[in-house]
Amino acid sequence: MDPGSQQFLWKVIDRLRKSGKAVVITSHSMEECEALCTRIAIMDRGQIRCIGSKQHLKNKFGEGHSLTVKMSNQSDARLAAKFVLSHLKGAKVESIHCSTVFFHIDRDVSSISDIYHVVNQLKSEFSVEDFSLSQSTLAEVFHSLASHANGSTSLSSGQTTSTAETDLTD
Repeated sequence: MDPGSQQFLWKVIDRLRKSGKAVVITSHSMEECEALCTRIAIMDRGQIRCIGSKQHLKNKFGEGHSLTVKMSNQSDARLAAKFVLSHLKGAKVESIHCSTVFFHIDRDVSSISDIYHVVNQLKSEFSVEDFSLSQSTLAEVFHSLASHANGSTSLSSGQTTSTAETDLTD
């Protein structure tokens, strides 16, 4: 469906929902589910794996948070990575690109307030240009549930999950 038609359809569905009508949608698009649904059931291989609100599913089945920190230069990025790893439980460096560090923070290990506290410490000691913190997406929840149900970490189309290890030694 072209983007204009998609937006039109989303507006119609949203109006129906707001008028008190129940709307059942089946979709492979997690973006569509995020935008339109108040309750979501995730199916894998014909079985319902979970059902609940977007936030409930992200809290219960999400893998954690993503923290992205953009530093003023590349050498500060490596120092920032070491700092966060030493101050934040459950943090892993996914990658470092130029002056930006991408972290994954495991669910149930560090709270959001812990993460913000460490970021504020980082900002006071280093030149942080920007940062963002986000929780697992519905797509990540789906992939997590599907891989756990299959007993492996394989994804569709033969892809496999991996944890990138970044060498932080000088």
